[in-house]
Amino acid sequence: SYLFSKNLPSQTVGFIEDSTSLVVADGIYAEQRLIIKELTWEEYGLSYGRILKRIDDKMFLGAITINRLFGFHSAGVFMKSAELQVDNQEGTFVNIEDGNYWYNEPARFAGKGWSGSLGFTFKKMKKDVSNYVPHSVYGSCQYPKYKYKIGVSLLDVGAIKFDQQALYNSFDEDTPIDSIKNWTDITEQALAEADGNEFTSWLPAALSVQYDHNFNNYIYGHLALINRITLPSMRGVERSNMFSASVRFETKKFSASIPLTLHEYKYPQLGLSLRLWFIIIGTDQILPFIKKMDLYSADVYAYIKIPIFISPECRFKKHKDKKKRGHYKKYMCPAW
Repeated sequence: SYLFSKNLPSQTVGFIEDSTSLVVADGIYAEQRLIIKELTWEEYGLSYGRILKRIDDKMFLGAITINRLFGFHSAGVFMKSAELQVDNQEGTFVNIEDGNYWYNEPARFAGKGWSGSLGFTFKKMKKDVSNYVPHSVYGSCQYPKYKYKIGVSLLDVGAIKFDQQALYNSFDEDTPIDSIKNWTDITEQALAEADGNEFTSWLPAALSVQYDHNFNNYIYGHLALINRITLPSMRGVERSNMFSASVRFETKKFSASIPLTLHEYKYPQLGLSLRLWFIIIGTDQILPFIKKMDLYSADVYAYIKIPIFISPECRFKKHKDKKKRGHYKKYMCPAW
C-alpha cells in the first residue's frame, strides 16, 4: 500500500480525521495544488540478471524485473486551486476551481496490470575478473570483492487498470460542495456524478542512482538518489524524492546500517536497518519512536531474504567423492 499527499493544510487534515469533534476557526483556507493519492496492490514477479561484460578489473551488469499486478484499491484527488470556507454556524463549504478525483470500492482483483524495473551496475573490482565465471568451478567458486560500484535504475514503471466498481470525475470551475458536516458528505456528493467507470492508476515510478564503497570488506559507505518521474496530475501514486547517505557493517551472518535521509531533499530522517542471517527489519525514520517531532514520512519494514551462498556446482569442494574433488582440482589448479 502506498499513500502520497502534498500541500495539505493542517486544518484540512484535522477535518478529514474527525470533523465531528474538531473545532476549526471560522475563515477561508486556500489550498493550491492539493494532492492526495493512495494505491494498494499485490504483485508477483520474475527477475533476470547477468554479467554483461568483463574487462580487466571492471565488471558491467544488468537486470530486469517484470511484475504481474493485481489492484485492491485506488483513490485520489487533485485540486489545482480550492478554498475551504468554514462557518461553524452555517456549515462548511468547499469551492474547487479545477481538479479531478478517482475511486474504486476495495476488492481483491479489482484491477489488473503490469510493471517493470530495469537496472545497470558498474563495478570496480579488487582484482582482475576477465575470466571470472560466477557460481562455477571455472571461476574458482569464489565471489570477488569490489572497491566500489555505481548503479542506475528505473523503478516501478507500470500501471493498474481498475474496472470494477470504479469511477472518476473532474471538478469544473468553481464547483461547490455545500453543507459539509463530515468527510462522508464530501465523498457522497463528489461521487454522485461520474465521468467514467474505469481508470488507470500508475505505480510510484522513479529514477534511482546509487554509489557503494567498500572500505575494508566489512565497512561500507552508500549514497543514493531517488527522483520521482510521475506527473503530479496523473492518477496513481507518487514516490517521494529522496537523497540518503549511510554507513553499514556487513558480514555473512549479520549486518547493520544507519541511513541519513533527506526526504523531498530537505527534511532529514535517521533510520536503522538490521539483518540477522536471513531476517531483515528496519525503518527509514527512527526518531519519532524516540521523541515527538514533525513527521513527513514513516515506514517500518520486515522481510525474509534467503540467499544461496554456494551454488550446487561448488558444493562438492567438501565432498568425499575423490572423482568430484579431482574434477575441482582439474579446473582450480594451474597446469604449472
